[in-house]
Amino acid sequence: MVLRHDCPPYFTLTVSLQPAPGGTQLTWEQVFDDAATARAVRAIVGPANEQNLDRLTHVLTAHLSHG
Repeated sequence: MVLRHDCPPYFTLTVSLQPAPGGTQLTWEQVFDDAATARAVRAIVGPANEQNLDRLTHVLTAHLSHG
């Protein structure tokens, strides 16, 4: 899946899901249009992305346990 964030900060997010032993491997690549922006938001983006992945894990876990 490829998403384009078309307002500041501009970036392209590519998420890949691949079968893996015992589950699924998720690859998350976020590429900013310029290095200065990437540096400026680095401290925010890492923790925010971890929170997004934690929420995704929670939703999927809840769905699988009720499905």
